[in-house]
Amino acid sequence: LTEVFVKVNDYEVDYVYTAKLGYENDLLSNVSVETRNRSNYTTYTYNSQGLLTNILHESTVSDLYAEDVFEYTEENRLKSWRYTETNDPNRIWYTHDY
Repeated sequence: LTEVFVKVNDYEVDYVYTAKLGYENDLLSNVSVETRNRSNYTTYTYNSQGLLTNILHESTVSDLYAEDVFEYTEENRLKSWRYTETNDPNRIWYTHDY
């Protein structure tokens, strides 16, 4: 499976998105989601153990973005979660250590 196309229609929501799945050594390594009528992309990246390491939200109409970065211990337990926003990667909104 390399691509998923989803169309949502109801009285409150009407949008279309495509998820493209990337693999490395036969394991899921990233998922890129394009939302057509909301003008953005979201990319989910995984490490070799299949753990989510990064979520990147990018706008197609500006240079703004938001990013979540996850770090894990040697036992694959969540160690920290950092969120940054806009085009300034040094501006950290919050960090959560577990």
